[in-house]
Formats: sequence, C-alpha cells, structure tokens
Amino acid sequence: MLMARGARIYGYKHRGYWGYTRTVDEYWQANMDLLGDAPAIDMEQWGLRTNLEHRAIRDSQPTLIREQGAVRNSLLYNGCVIEGEVSNSILFPGVHVGAGALVENSVLFFNNVVEPGCLLNKVVGDVNTRYGAGSLVGAAPGETAAPVTVVGWNNQVPPGSRIGAGATIFPRIGAEFWPQVVEAGRTLS
Repeated sequence: MLMARGARIYGYKHRGYWGYTRTVDEYWQANMDLLGDAPAIDMEQWGLRTNLEHRAIRDSQPTLIREQGAVRNSLLYNGCVIEGEVSNSILFPGVHVGAGALVENSVLFFNNVVEPGCLLNKVVGDVNTRYGAGSLVGAAPGETAAPVTVVGWNNQVPPGSRIGAGATIFPRIGAEFWPQVVEAGRTLS
C-alpha cells in the first residue's frame, strides 16, 4: 500500500540473533538463550543494561551461595541466597533457594522464595511468590520439551503442592482456593 502511494520503502539485512517473545514459551527460550558457554545472545555485544538505581537492586547484598548450594550455567543477580541447587536458570534480585531445593530451566523474578525440598523445572515465576516446602512445580526433572509453567505474582504455593507442566497460576490466589494438585496445562484463576 505504501509503495502504491510512492512512499520510499527500505529493508535491513539483520545478522545475528533474532528471537520472538510473543508467547510465554518464546519468552522462556529467549531467556535460556542468554545461558551457556557461547550464548545465542551475547550481552556484551548487545549492550544489555539494567536499572541499577531500582530500589530493590541498589541496596541488595551480594549473592550468597551457602556451603551446600550449587549453581551451574545460570545468571543470578544481587540479593539471591542459594542453599539448594540452581541449574540453567535466571534469578532476579532477592530470590532465596532453600536447602535441598532444585531450580532448573527456570526464570524467577524478584523476591521469590523456594522453600526446602522444592523442585521447579521450566517455570517462569513472577514477583513475591513463595513455593511451599516439598512443592513440585513444572516439568519433570531434566525435561525441557514440556511447555512452560507460569506462576503469577504474590502467590503462596502451599507445601507439598503439585503444579503440572504448562499450568498457569493467576496472581494472588487466596489460600482457600489452592487445590493440592493443578494438572498439567490447567489454569488456576
């Protein structure tokens, strides 16, 4: 239509990383592309910046990895405390991973608490969420082909809960509305 009106149209040959983030799965993949020895997204080349003046970042303590904690192929920001295991994940400021917990293939935003004995795999967790002790959230351990599980902000996942792969948990679900099991692909609103 623009060409029919005689407008000038230009193209640009893009070389390098291109990723869509139209869906949760694409957003998850773009985050995973930041990880590895030769990440698909080179943060130095792209000049990625973060708002260091944000009140929750500027006053955070350095990340603390306790003696029993382990971190592999992950990006962690200030204020994290790791007592369990973190693998192939991105943790925003203030995330606490308790002893015996495993967070893998996940993106956890500000101030998430993963209590002892939890397993989170392929989860995108919004801010201020607490995963109760012994909860299993997302895909089976090591599974990366399953859809992403999304947990909305300000939730208190009850201890021992099971939330299946691809489930969506809306923000601020009241304690009285939490079932013990949210089946794979289901929505809790």
